[in-house]
Order: sequence, then structure tokens, then C-alpha cells
Amino acid sequence: MILQYDPPTKERHEQLISKLRTTRSLTQSEYLEYCHLNELQQLADVQAKGRRDAENSLETQQLRQDREQLVANYKQAQLEGLALQLFRATFRINGQDKVLIDCTATRNGLISLVNPGELLPNDLVSWLTKILRDSPEVSERLVWADPPPSRKEQQKLDRQQLAEDRETFRAFCRRTELCSDTEANFNLIHSTLGAGLSNLNLSVVQMPHGPVLLTDDGEESQLSPPSVGERQQWAQERFEADQENLKQMAARGDVQGLRDRARRDREKNIWDQAQLHFEYSLLKTYGEREQGMPELPPTWNGQPLTPEFIRKASPEVLKVMMRKHGRCQMERVLFQLPADFFNNWQTKLYQIQQELQNNFGVRR
Repeated sequence: MILQYDPPTKERHEQLISKLRTTRSLTQSEYLEYCHLNELQQLADVQAKGRRDAENSLETQQLRQDREQLVANYKQAQLEGLALQLFRATFRINGQDKVLIDCTATRNGLISLVNPGELLPNDLVSWLTKILRDSPEVSERLVWADPPPSRKEQQKLDRQQLAEDRETFRAFCRRTELCSDTEANFNLIHSTLGAGLSNLNLSVVQMPHGPVLLTDDGEESQLSPPSVGERQQWAQERFEADQENLKQMAARGDVQGLRDRARRDREKNIWDQAQLHFEYSLLKTYGEREQGMPELPPTWNGQPLTPEFIRKASPEVLKVMMRKHGRCQMERVLFQLPADFFNNWQTKLYQIQQELQNNFGVRR
């Protein structure tokens, strides 16, 4: 059993002390009890002192933390009321104009610059400018960025970007021949894709019903296809650029380049002639057997009617499709020919026939 120096024990201790003072003597058992109670009293005094010291230490630590928090809150309150002017100002850092980025790191860095008890001036820009001038290393505590352009500069940049985007779209139309180079098409694409026309090559696709602009959420916006005049103009521009390229190779004496070019031209001519023969046969079959059959719809059972869909379709679906719309319509989609390919088919058939006759003397 552990004895404690409680009130009854303290009372017995005082009785023994009083007897010792009065009689000047104690029995052996009383003396032993007296010594034990003295030890208990000393232990109790040590414990009480330890508790008082601990309480004083905790109280001091808490007071110190409270004071530090009050100082931090005071600094924060000062900066909150005046910091907006700092984030709008421009400072000279290492010979370059910079602005502060409003973030936690910057705000903590600014707070660290305020001395305890310092009252910040209303003109914080001059205050920080002086600190940076006297102590340039302070700038490393803060987060900086290049200043934004002025309104006039931004308008100039916007005009330059718009001109670049317009040229990008113009080159895209000539290279792919997917859509017409019109302001309506450009404005729709620019408003959807934004400045820079990101993902232009992936966003404009050819569907069975014509060119469309696909958004990230899968929505479609119809675009106008190139006109016959545009296609002819683009072909003429490519021809003229090609001829100029040949002249430059000849002037440089680039014999190997001319040989490679002749080989590519032969391969391309073979492909072009094969394409003409295919289109001629398709138009002729359409006119003789399937003229008047309805066009294929843009979708089939809720899915876009694309070449991939036709390749993966079951035999049953292909039979239904061929019975309703004909084989020619299916091949038009499969080989990605324009949706209006069979419009004015007689005229196109005649034009292809004339071109084949001029190239090879073929008479049909």
C-alpha cells in the first residue's frame, strides 16, 4: 500500500512534532513513524513544486504562442487590407519588370518582412520597393511572373493571333479539302476551338452527310464543303507551286531530286488513273442499275454510318442496306467519296470519260 501525505497523515505528523517539542522524547515506534512522515512530507513538497513549475511552464508557453499568433494575425490583417496594391504593381527585379503572384508562398514571404510591432504604411509599393532595393536577396522569398501586356498590346496580340489562325485555317482547307474556306466556317471553328485552333486536324472530319466539326463532348456542327471553284483553284495553286519547285531543282542541278520526283509522279499518275476508272465504273453502274434509289442516311441504328461501320457490319445488315440503297451508295461511303458524288452523275461520267480519253485514248 502506497501512503500519501493526505490531511489525516498530515494531522498525525503535526501531533508527533508537537509531542517532540513538548516532551523532548518519542518512543521507538513513534520515532520511526515520525521519520517516515517526514519523508512523505518532503516527497509531497517536491511533487507540489513540480506541478507548480509545470503549470507555470505550460502557462508561459501558451502565453508565448498566443502572443506569436496575435502578432501573425496583426501582420496578416495589415497585409490583407493593403496587399491588393502590391499585386497590381510592377517591380524591377534583376533588371526586368516583374509582378507578384498572389499565392500562399508570396503572402507568407511578405508577412516575414514585417517587423514585430511595425505599422505598415499606406503606400506598400514604396515600402516593398525600398526593401528590395536595400536587400535584393529578399526577392527570392517571393513568387514572380512577367507582367501582363497592356490593353493596347493585348489587342495587338489578339489581332496577330487571329491573323495566324485565319492563315492556319486557310492552309488546312487547301491541304485537306474537307471544308470550304469561308468566314462562316472559320468563325464557327474559331469560336469552338479557341485561339490557336488546337486539335483542328482531329476536330474537322468527313461524315456521310458532309464535313462536320466535332466537339469534345461529341456534338456535331455542320460545315459547308468546298465548292467546285475552290477545288479547281487549289489544284491550280498546287500545280503552280509544283512547277516552281521543279524549276528550282533544275536550276540547282538537283538530278537525284528530279529523278525521285519523276518516280513519284509516275506512281501518283497510276493511282489517279485507277481512281478515275473506279469512279467511272461506279457512276456508270449507278446510272444503269441503281439510279433513283434513296441515299444512305448519316446513321444506321443510332450509329454513324462510316467506312468502319460498313466493314464491321454483319452480313444481315449489309443485305438490308444493299437492298434498300444499292451497292453503289455503300461503296461511296466505304471509299469516302463526297455525299453528293452521284448528283449530276451524267455530267461527271462524261467529264471522267473525256479525261480518260485524253490521257490514254480510251474510248468507251
